[in-house]
Amino acid sequence: MRRTSRLALSLVAALGLSVVTAQADASITWDYEYTADVLPNDGSLGSGAWTVGGTHTAGPSVSGGVLTLDTGFNQWQNGYMLYNGSEWDSDDPDGTTFEVRIKVADRTGTQHIQIGKQNYYWELLVSKDRISSAESASDGVAAGGPGVDLDMTQYHTIRVTISAGGTGSRVAQVYIDDNATPAFTLNGFFANLDRIVLADGGGSTYWGAMDVDYIRWVNGEATAPPVPEPATLGLIGLGVLMLTRRP
Repeated sequence: MRRTSRLALSLVAALGLSVVTAQADASITWDYEYTADVLPNDGSLGSGAWTVGGTHTAGPSVSGGVLTLDTGFNQWQNGYMLYNGSEWDSDDPDGTTFEVRIKVADRTGTQHIQIGKQNYYWELLVSKDRISSAESASDGVAAGGPGVDLDMTQYHTIRVTISAGGTGSRVAQVYIDDNATPAFTLNGFFANLDRIVLADGGGSTYWGAMDVDYIRWVNGEATAPPVPEPATLGLIGLGVLMLTRRP
């Protein structure tokens, strides 16, 4: 490889790292973070501990900084369901930003992420090849509602922003990875579910496994992922151009 190409490759790598770093530096200050260092219901988390629900007697597992929800069963609500209520400020009238980094097993089934706030809730359905909104309050499959096809057997960062407003007037947008453009809008439903829920459910369309790297949120703002600075993107493009030039 020519020396110019080697330098260009180094430039692209360095600038790519700088974009990631810049985005992290510009990120919001989270009110709550769970990083899967201990079980979600561990007493050391204090008010940030989660409640393990469902009828299955076993609980979730943690290994290497990853939380796994996995039943392998095929019965509705016979899986691991995590509820967080004590730390979650569902009465905050302002915007909310919720983020989770997850992947799911290569199985038939749907995982659930539910965000309830002021007697209203939004439900995100995640299967191995699609992420979408629940179509209705009683939706049982990851189909029908708005969404995108995506390989969810690989880790993706999912951010949900919920606008300020009264019950029924908020708008929930879904962002995937570092894309600052919403992938789709979540449907919302009236219900007294003021909580955050992650669930490996059950039923004929609800079984599988979910690996969770982290969960975090902040109340008081609805913030999309940051956009890389145009100057930095231009330099990365220059580096790519140098790589593609003939020797």
